[in-house]
Amino acid sequence: MGLIKQRRGWLVSVVADQRGGWGAAGGDAVGPTREVSFNFRIESDAGGYLLVYAFEDSALYADTWHETLAAAERAALEEFGIPHAAWEPGSE
Repeated sequence: MGLIKQRRGWLVSVVADQRGGWGAAGGDAVGPTREVSFNFRIESDAGGYLLVYAFEDSALYADTWHETLAAAERAALEEFGIPHAAWEPGSE
């Protein structure tokens, strides 16, 4: 896997509950919210791209697979509000 793009320190409003875990606030999410600093990466993967996101302290992380780079960027915009211009080139 190779790092394509990254965005470090992006603040995201998250909602959490004991049963459902955590997720981006908005939509039908209900519960206490807080601002959390995330680091985001888009990495090449065999046949596609991974959108990897983690709390800045790496305590929690997740990823989603996308067929194209554009689809990974679109998911980051729709789920976390990261515009195309906010991405930085990968440094690895």
